[in-house]
Amino acid sequence: AQVALAALLFELGRSSEGAQAVDRALELAPDEPNPLKLRAGYRAATGEPVGALDDCDRFLAVRPADAGVHFTRGAVLHGLGRRDEAISAYRRAAELDPQAFAPRNNLAYLLAESGDVDGALQAAQEAYSLAESNAYVMDTLGWLYLRKGLVDRSISILEDAHAAEPGLPDAQLHLALAYREAGRDEQALALLRDLDARRAGGDPLRAEVREALRSLE
Repeated sequence: AQVALAALLFELGRSSEGAQAVDRALELAPDEPNPLKLRAGYRAATGEPVGALDDCDRFLAVRPADAGVHFTRGAVLHGLGRRDEAISAYRRAAELDPQAFAPRNNLAYLLAESGDVDGALQAAQEAYSLAESNAYVMDTLGWLYLRKGLVDRSISILEDAHAAEPGLPDAQLHLALAYREAGRDEQALALLRDLDARRAGGDPLRAEVREALRSLE
């Protein structure tokens, strides 16, 4: 009952009361860690990374083979800038759930950030084999093809990503960069100018867009 109450309170945005309901549930059944999983997910989604990480670690101490909690832990660590730990968490989530595309996609992004483009490409291809119509997955794979110099392949998949999710700014930027590499400057400019018009002044992506525009104008 306390778990259901906690879920309802979290849904209503009453975080303190929800957390208290989780604590009561744990007092009543200390060997049942699912309330920690519930609270970890809520805290991760609402900007409480330290609490979310603590809940994940406490849960995994009891049930170390839960792929979903390893994924949540990876996302929290990623947000905290703890890249190597996030990579390990995403790897573990992927190992535990062979059908999960999200940890593979996120792993690809972080491996690329760390300079392991070949490892990133392998993870992205695995994610794509599991979710080939997902725009985020297509964007990651297309971006990595571009980094590997496979421009035509990159354009093909990034065009699919942009068509599937026209509002996804990363896919639009990556497609523009791929067009630029292919010498299709007018198409690249059109995408970049549209992105620039839609990004707020403090948006980190806008700096990348402006830099790409300067290289073409």
